[in-house]
Amino acid sequence: MNSIFSSTPAFTAETVSRRVSALGSEARAVLDAGAVSGTEFVHAIVRDTLAGSLTATRRARLHELFAAALEQRAKSEPQRYLVALANHALEAATGAGDAWRAAELAERGAQRAGAVLAYEDAAALLRRAESALARRGDWLERQAELRCAQGEALQRAGLGDDARRVLAGASELARTVGRPDLIARAVLATGGASVTILGAEPELLGALEEALDAVGDADPGLRARVLARIAIQRAYDAAPERREAAAAEALALARHSDDPAALAAALSARHVVAWGPDGCEERMRLADEMLGLAERAGDRELALQARNWHRRTRALAPCARPRPAGRRCECRRVLR
Repeated sequence: MNSIFSSTPAFTAETVSRRVSALGSEARAVLDAGAVSGTEFVHAIVRDTLAGSLTATRRARLHELFAAALEQRAKSEPQRYLVALANHALEAATGAGDAWRAAELAERGAQRAGAVLAYEDAAALLRRAESALARRGDWLERQAELRCAQGEALQRAGLGDDARRVLAGASELARTVGRPDLIARAVLATGGASVTILGAEPELLGALEEALDAVGDADPGLRARVLARIAIQRAYDAAPERREAAAAEALALARHSDDPAALAAALSARHVVAWGPDGCEERMRLADEMLGLAERAGDRELALQARNWHRRTRALAPCARPRPAGRRCECRRVLR
């Protein structure tokens, strides 16, 4: 905000301040509140000048009052007021406001933004939430959680380089506070938000195996997700038994856990491992199960992945049937 205020020409700011002061203290208080609330002014320069002339303490206090006023509205109409409430709470936390509460609201606002695919907005809220906690010099565990969530949002926004940078920091924080689950969450997000079948990335594969050791048997669902990603990383491995073993363990663990995300990841991994003309029937069954899981969970992203698997498997199915002598299989074209 300071950069906006400082960009206002001094003579213009002085003129605005002089004219506003002439209106009296009550009018000035109303205008100050409007400038902080986000109310639209005919000229943005008036709003910026008013907000910029407030002391940091006064500005934070006004944001705190607006957050309190929006609390009940956000409960009844979160789609309309939750993000605004989070923004005011975060600004209030730059002063004496409750930073922990602001971070909680920002996380909820980020989830709401992500639900409408506004992932960059979600990442911005989470970044500000982490900063609010960092200014208090405490709550490293909570900061690690927020940084993981920020990295995930950046991945979904398609900002892979930014995501990897943030997730590397999240992994360091997770190690500092001894949270194996966050170590695994960070490395899973580093691998991307969707299933991409490429050659193995040695650094990522090593991080996944390290995360697997860190998680151990404490969280079967999370272990299944890490194993599933290892199996996908080994899709083109010269030793197929390693990806087979990883996918099989992932699916077995996921089926015995009450974790739909783990089961979805394990089904996808098994689908990748079973790729080829001989696995068409199994892959159709896997895709059917994924689609049913997506529909029960209301997960549109998983449903899209399941339908994609269906489409590609149907395209490959003719290759699994006997062919007349001399007729070439079209697998290579389909697999590209």
